[in-house]
Amino acid sequence: GLLFLLVGSLRGISPAPWSFLVLILIGLWLFLIRRVRGQYQETLLTNIRRRQFNPAQDAIDISDETTVSILREALRQPDEAQVLQALSLIKEAPQIDWSAGLIPLLDHRAQEVRIATLQSLGDPLSAPYADQIQARINDPVGAVRAAAITTFCAIRGAAATADIAPFMADDDPAVRAAAVVGIIRYTGLDGIIQASLALKTMLDHPDPAMRGAGARVLGKLEVKSFFQPLLQLMEDEETAVQQQALQAAGQVRHPDLLPGVIQHLGNPTTMVAATQALLAFGEGSCGDLAQAFTAAETSLYVRRQIPKVLGRITCPTSTAGRFLSPAAGREFLRAHAADDSFPAVRDYARRRLAYLDQAPQGGLPMPLS
Repeated sequence: GLLFLLVGSLRGISPAPWSFLVLILIGLWLFLIRRVRGQYQETLLTNIRRRQFNPAQDAIDISDETTVSILREALRQPDEAQVLQALSLIKEAPQIDWSAGLIPLLDHRAQEVRIATLQSLGDPLSAPYADQIQARINDPVGAVRAAAITTFCAIRGAAATADIAPFMADDDPAVRAAAVVGIIRYTGLDGIIQASLALKTMLDHPDPAMRGAGARVLGKLEVKSFFQPLLQLMEDEETAVQQQALQAAGQVRHPDLLPGVIQHLGNPTTMVAATQALLAFGEGSCGDLAQAFTAAETSLYVRRQIPKVLGRITCPTSTAGRFLSPAAGREFLRAHAADDSFPAVRDYARRRLAYLDQAPQGGLPMPLS
């Protein structure tokens, strides 16, 4: 427009030839837009079918009109994998009402699809479909019933208490856990009192599966003041219960849980769960890890793992200096090479010092384990 205004103001120059050029450019622009849009739709559909699309890595606007249309179509496909991929993608656009396309999937033959669908319906936009969601509470698959309970509590709030309360005594640990979490998280005081009693029953239950479900409840609630039962569950006689308690400890993140979590680094069956919990604590675990590393009562097996964990956490300089600073690192190694109570640690410290004396000047390599 500005170009035409400029050309029109000059004598002896007609804007007519320029008009044809602009029309050609506009036509070319429209052609390219149409072509790119078609390629975009084809690529998106292909990636959904092949399950190669990751919204966390691929920069794309899920709320775009074209993308929304493609995802709605994908939800209607008979291929289970394609539907699951679409369900994972629509979570990136919670502001859009997907309910009309999701409700038919509540009767899908695959339980994974029913579960993922219920998990996608827990928002106020799904309130008109409460009856259809409630019907899934009677699903023959326990995991589907658990997902339905969680979603129903989320959309009905305190009004769900009467319908969900009986499930706090269900024989299925996952169903009972979902009922307890749903009532505590979404209902009123009366429901919370009932659910607290049900949770205590789970934590003291003779069935280890029920105790493990109780640990998962504590983790999902993420209430720091509920940490004490986890201290007992981390020392449960069943390894599976210990692992679930460690996972919950990483969610609750109460400082008093750290010593118990650190000790599990020395147990091959719980080492991974303990490491993940400490990483969830983040910087808050650095001081306890450093203290445990230097404590005489800490076992060799635990000491071997501590530097590996510290190497994956961004710790304050005051805490990590003994592992990261060249000067402090050598001093630290000399002390353990001289008088550590474990021969293996003394031997490693001596070998590490010999290596550093021959290596070029620089930082102490990590990890120290």
